[in-house]
Order: sequence, then structure tokens, then C-alpha cells
Amino acid sequence: MATIELSVAEFAAWQQKTESLNARARKRGWSGQLSLTGRQVTVVNTGTPARFPHYPYGAEVVRMEAELQGEPPRYGG
Repeated sequence: MATIELSVAEFAAWQQKTESLNARARKRGWSGQLSLTGRQVTVVNTGTPARFPHYPYGAEVVRMEAELQGEPPRYGG
């Protein structure tokens, strides 16, 4: 699986969406389940142009390296 980088708020929102999707699938008796895992990393805002233009150059920005795993829920399967 590919790893993507999200803000902490984006990660929390996607975690909630994944849990909601899995709950709906279980309620309907569908097979498959997704899980979102992640780890917190600190990125220094450097480069030309700066990686995060709304933060000062050199600032440490907390991000989440996230990975979505599993099988998408599906009917009859």
C-alpha cells in the first residue's frame, strides 16, 4: 500500500469516515473492511518554494503518514 501524508485534522476526519463506512457495511451484512493507520512525523518547512507556504520558513510542521489497508466493503462477497 502507498503511504500518504495528511494533516492531523485530515487524518482524524478520514479515520472517522472509515469507521462510518465500515459500520454501514456491517449493518448491511457486506464483506470487506478498511483500516486507516498512521504515525505522527515532524516535517521542517524548507525548500524553494517552501513546502507549506502558510507556515514560516524553517517551522516544524506536525503531519501524519497514513496508510489505508483492507478490502473495500461490498455486497455479496
